[in-house]
Amino acid sequence: MIDDTAPRARTGGGPLASSNGPSDTREADAIYCGANTIDFLRGEFGTFDGNTIHARIVCAVPDMAEAALSNSNQLQGAIAVVKRGACPFVEKALRVQEAGALAMVAVNSADVLLRPADSQKTGGGVSIPVVGVRSSDFATLAIACEREDRKSTRLNSSHL
Repeated sequence: MIDDTAPRARTGGGPLASSNGPSDTREADAIYCGANTIDFLRGEFGTFDGNTIHARIVCAVPDMAEAALSNSNQLQGAIAVVKRGACPFVEKALRVQEAGALAMVAVNSADVLLRPADSQKTGGGVSIPVVGVRSSDFATLAIACEREDRKSTRLNSSHL
């Protein structure tokens, strides 16, 4: 879960999306970015240990992470943002993980929540959380990418 303590405005306009289902005792899966809360769906692969990740947001270059990442040094210790398309989600996740990212946020090309898939069942080597968000959430994430604050965003995922 990405989290901060500022008041939050929920982006996306829809109900909370959590792969855990409803819970009265746990904080919801969400990205807390400035005053905004971004719902996400967990990927079909990746690791979710229940820990909150406090880190800066960095947009991958190239933005679809379909080739070697030219900003891999900036992704070290960050939450990587990638766009959908050009290659499988597992390939994207392995590239940002190799660069040292702590988690990957995949942005859908449509304005619906995205669950990053592993159709070829090759994601076993991905050891970071992988989540998907709506296309409309990219603007909020892009603003966070521009911030200098190294701990400006919090990704929260409760235990499965």
